[in-house]
Amino acid sequence: MTLIIDPTKLGEMTDQQIVEAYDNVLNEEEQILAEKKVLRDEIFARVPNNGGVLGHYTVTKAQKFTPIIPTKKEEKETAMAALKLLGAVKVVTMEKIDNDIVESLYNKGVKLPIEVKITSYPILNEIKQPKNE
Repeated sequence: MTLIIDPTKLGEMTDQQIVEAYDNVLNEEEQILAEKKVLRDEIFARVPNNGGVLGHYTVTKAQKFTPIIPTKKEEKETAMAALKLLGAVKVVTMEKIDNDIVESLYNKGVKLPIEVKITSYPILNEIKQPKNE
């Protein structure tokens, strides 16, 4: 991937050029994210179960678990109280959700007082081809 601007030339750029460069990067970022999603979905469609080999790569399906805490004060307090009862809150310097426990409860089918987001993504590892001697 090539940079749109040369970072060593920032001081020479006008305000307009800086703003336009930033806008261009935002547009490219949006396009890249869209392409990434399309490619990820296609990889998942081609990989059986939780992983396999595609071309010269091993592909493993991975997931990221993200609890979504309500933002409204009353809803947050209610959710935190319910999570405390489930043993899913830890106190370090302040109360904090213990993501590992929340994920474990979620995986066991426990009804949680919060939403969760599961993000799936492929982990790719190139298969090293032996050199022919």
